[in-house]
Amino acid sequence: EIYNVGIIYYTMTSRAKEAVDMGRAALKLFGVELPERDFRRARDRELEQVAINLGTRTWDDLLHFPITTDPAYRMLISLMVSLQPAAQILNPKIHEVLSVTMVNVTLSAGATTKETPTVYAQYGKLLAGLGEYQTAYDFGQLGMQLSERLDDGHEKSRTFHLVADNINHWWRPLATSVALARQALRYAQEALLRPS
Repeated sequence: EIYNVGIIYYTMTSRAKEAVDMGRAALKLFGVELPERDFRRARDRELEQVAINLGTRTWDDLLHFPITTDPAYRMLISLMVSLQPAAQILNPKIHEVLSVTMVNVTLSAGATTKETPTVYAQYGKLLAGLGEYQTAYDFGQLGMQLSERLDDGHEKSRTFHLVADNINHWWRPLATSVALARQALRYAQEALLRPS
């Protein structure tokens, strides 16, 4: 948790390198190593692993993974999601590796955390950048459906925002992306107004 707070602090104070360095140290505690070079090779290896980890699972299987009770797994996913913005700023190639690694960790665990919708949407964003528009769209839809099922306002807002800005327009009319962006804003407003 201390590492997670540090990652967020360094990101919010425009110190992306420190945030990524702290993230690397934190992820090592869970046996996850972010590469310092050869990013494309690492990303491609992770992409190959996604197909293996998916196996014969359907979208419905992914949507209905059980909610985890494992605090270590919850913390690992939380750390990786928190690290995403700093990784994107410091080096988009690190961000790509992290996006695929998050999906592989999720598929390997076969379990859901509150951040899993964002994991799927980030992976969809990566796939869209690689020109795999249909699969990107499918993962974006999966993320949005799961976010609504879990009903966490913050995650709904983040997931819908990712899909609206990075995925939807590759497959659907632009007006539908505007509608998703407005929905993301509504979810954010609701999350701020909802008593904790």
